[in-house]
Amino acid sequence: MDGNLRKVRELENEINALSEAGKWKDQTIDQLRTTNDSLGKEFIRAEQDLSSAPEWQDKLEKLEKSLDGVHTSLGSLDTLRDRNRDLEEENQKLRSEVTDKTSEFASRKEELEKTVDHLNQRVRELVEKTPTEDEERRREENLRHLQEEVANKDTSIEDHQRRLKAANTELEALRTNKVVASMWMQGPHKRLRTSSEDEEDASEEDIDWFTWTQQIENLSMYLRQYRPIMEPGCSLTREEAAGKMYPFLLSSHCRAAMAEFMFGAEPDDWFCFQRLAKKSIWSAEVSAEGVCPEHDGCLQIRRSEGERAAFLCRVGGVSPSAGTSGGSRVEVEVEE
Repeated sequence: MDGNLRKVRELENEINALSEAGKWKDQTIDQLRTTNDSLGKEFIRAEQDLSSAPEWQDKLEKLEKSLDGVHTSLGSLDTLRDRNRDLEEENQKLRSEVTDKTSEFASRKEELEKTVDHLNQRVRELVEKTPTEDEERRREENLRHLQEEVANKDTSIEDHQRRLKAANTELEALRTNKVVASMWMQGPHKRLRTSSEDEEDASEEDIDWFTWTQQIENLSMYLRQYRPIMEPGCSLTREEAAGKMYPFLLSSHCRAAMAEFMFGAEPDDWFCFQRLAKKSIWSAEVSAEGVCPEHDGCLQIRRSEGERAAFLCRVGGVSPSAGTSGGSRVEVEVEE
C-alpha cells in the first residue's frame, strides 16, 4: 500500500510536471506564432525593399553626383572669391569715375545754364526789337513814300526829256540863224552847214549837258526832301553837314542805299554815311561808341524812331589809338 501511494504521488508529480510542460509549450507556441507573424511582416517589407532597390540605387547615384557637384562647387569657391574681389576693385574704380563725371557734369551744367540765360536774354532783345504794328504801319508809309518818290522821278525824267527836246529844237534854230548870218557876212562862196552837221559836232556836248542837268534835277529833288536840322550846341553847321552829303547824293547808288536805310535800318543802329553811300547798309554799321573801322570823325547816321522819314546824324568818334569816341549830332529829316 505504501508502494501504491508512492506511485500515486509520482504520477501526480508527473502529471503536474506534464501540466507545467504543457503550459510552457503553449507559451512557446504563442511566442513562435508571434515570431512567425513578425518574420512574415519582415519578409513582406524585405520583398518591398527588394522591389524598390533600383529606385534607391538611382537615388544613391544622384546623391553621389550631387556630392561630386558639391565638391566641384567647393573647388570653384576660391575662384568665385577671387572674382568677387576683382569686382569690388572694379566697382571702386567705377565709383571714383562716377564722382569725377558728376563733378564735370555739374560744371558743364553751370556753363549750359549761363549759355541758356544768355540766349534767353538775346531772345528777349530780339522780341523787343520785333517791329510793332505802329512800326510796320510806319514802314508801309515809308515804302509808299519811296514809291511816290520813284513815280515822281519817272515823271521828272519825262519832263526833262520834253524840255530837252524843246531846247534842242531852239538850239538848232539858233545855230541855223547863226550860220545864215555868217553866210550873209562872208559871201556866197561859203556853203551853208546843215543842222545835222552842227548836231553831230554838238552831240557829245548835248549828252554831257543832259546828264549833268538830270543829276542836278535829281539832287535838287532829293535835297528838297532831306533837310539837315542842327541841334543846339552841335559843332557842325548846316552847310558843313550838307557838304559832306552832296558829293555822294549825286550817285543813284547812294540814293538807293539811303532808301534801303530808311526802310530797313533798326532805329538803334548807327552807320557810316560814306561807307553806306559807297557800298551798302550791310557793310556800314559802326560800334555803339561811334567808332568807325575805316574813318575817324566821319558823318554817321541812324534812322529816327520817333519821327517818320527822318534820321539822325552825328560826327563819329576816333579809334582808341587816336582818341576818345563820341561826337556832335545833327538831325536830317524828310519833309512830307
